[in-house]
Amino acid sequence: MGAAAAYEGERLETMLQRADTAMYIEKRGQYDGSGNANDNVSGNGAT
Repeated sequence: MGAAAAYEGERLETMLQRADTAMYIEKRGQYDGSGNANDNVSGNGAT
């Protein structure tokens, strides 16, 4: 289970896309052994 909050003025679709992306990055990190992969959500290109 997770939670997400929209930025002021952010469209619901944009917020949901950002939340989904964060969830899948985290999930992938758990399976590939890299642990918490939240740094990738910011779009810094880290893998």
